[in-house]
Amino acid sequence: MARGGSLRWEDAETQQQAWFDAIDRRLAATAEPPVTLDALPRFSMTGATSDFPVTVTNHLTDPAVVRVAVSTDNPQRIRFTAPEPVTVQAGASSTVMLAATAAGGGVVTAQVHLESVDGRRLTPDTEITVETTNFGAIAWTLVIVSGIVLVVSTALRIKKVRARQKGVGHG
Repeated sequence: MARGGSLRWEDAETQQQAWFDAIDRRLAATAEPPVTLDALPRFSMTGATSDFPVTVTNHLTDPAVVRVAVSTDNPQRIRFTAPEPVTVQAGASSTVMLAATAAGGGVVTAQVHLESVDGRRLTPDTEITVETTNFGAIAWTLVIVSGIVLVVSTALRIKKVRARQKGVGHG
């Protein structure tokens, strides 16, 4: 049956061209790209792991299955877990959460784009500046100990000032 269909098209150049023209018109009908990616230009991590939202919008009249791809200029400092492909319904938007893991503090630039499930790039890179802070157990211990030292030294200073004020009042 498929062979018969192929043979029918073989000598029908006019019908082939009409078919391809109709497909080209449908693709050109939308003034914007078929799918787009929106993300905040700056993202701050306050811990070793964090989720970063990006929005995928489908401008087609059919559902689209896409994958969000992320790369960074310093993969030793921050790593993103590749999310599963997402299906975005026709004319709708969907939020995809990118899971990030930081191994150190600092500023890292990430590039995010959409790909088809088979790996073809669909959008240009969107650049995101990520401020990473990875407070590990040692850092949190230092913060807590510093807070305790501050409270104790303040209490001792208040006690010393009050004792001096009592001595001045009696003497």
